[in-house]
Amino acid sequence: NIPQLDHPEVASADLITLTIGGNDVGFSDVLTYCYKHADCEHYTPPDWNETLGDAIDAAITSLEFRLESTIEAIAIKAPYADVRVLGYPALFPSNPQGQGCSTLADPCGYGSWSPEAQNWIKRLVPQLNHSIAMAAANLGARFVDVVPYFSGHEICGLQDSWFVPPPTDGCAYVVWNAVWNEISPEVFHPTPTGHRDGYRRALEADLQAVPVHRPDPLRKPASTQEVRRLQAQRAAASTPTFGTLHTKVIASSCGGVASAGSGLSISGEGFAAGATVTIRLEAPATQVLKTLAADASGSFGTTVTIPTGVSPTGLADRKSVV
Repeated sequence: NIPQLDHPEVASADLITLTIGGNDVGFSDVLTYCYKHADCEHYTPPDWNETLGDAIDAAITSLEFRLESTIEAIAIKAPYADVRVLGYPALFPSNPQGQGCSTLADPCGYGSWSPEAQNWIKRLVPQLNHSIAMAAANLGARFVDVVPYFSGHEICGLQDSWFVPPPTDGCAYVVWNAVWNEISPEVFHPTPTGHRDGYRRALEADLQAVPVHRPDPLRKPASTQEVRRLQAQRAAASTPTFGTLHTKVIASSCGGVASAGSGLSISGEGFAAGATVTIRLEAPATQVLKTLAADASGSFGTTVTIPTGVSPTGLADRKSVV
């Protein structure tokens, strides 16, 4: 949902700028968990089945495709606009003295952003910017790197900070939401000076290097409904699909129970066309029995044999496929 695209002047715009991606990969989760856990990269949050580091890496990896749908929607609604996508700056300093400053240490003992956490978050920034830059390049937009302009102006950096710091008035150091327990949304966002001397200077320099131009539109302006339909299609295509699995024991001497040496007829439908389907046995140890691709209709059918050394296992309620 991009309400800005509904503005009547968008269709004739010459230049559109945006910064996007941080919320999509869960940077608010990163800042919250890293405040509470020094080694947050390897911390597994409650009800998660993976570490914070693995989750964010996966989100950044998939970000490129998801951002393309947004940039494509802009190209459809503003076919003559030169689109510039600005990246993200580093939040934390590199020098140990800055990383240990009082602004990043909680006087009430609730938590802090440890140097280890700060360094991990700093490593995420170029990964995030790379995915954003690739999405922009894939659709003819231009990526603008802002990192050099914010250098030294991180929180507790060598020069004055261009970010909203956490509050330091005693135990109100971090404003916790009673329901979601998240860091106050203003914290770590650029200050007016950061927008003026960081983002604006980066954009002005890029516009001087490559002046605004009106690209040849690949599409006619589309309706809001068409844009949303396109976004839904691309989102569905980038989301893993888990279809329905059917199993049938072939020539078993134990009724409807599979045993070592038994053949299984396995079919499924509802998968993405061409999706890789891996059939595996989870016990006593994970074993891949077969890997194949779903056909154009999202269906597949095959047979596998239960390996030797496996105890009889009822399959009536076991419908697991990757």
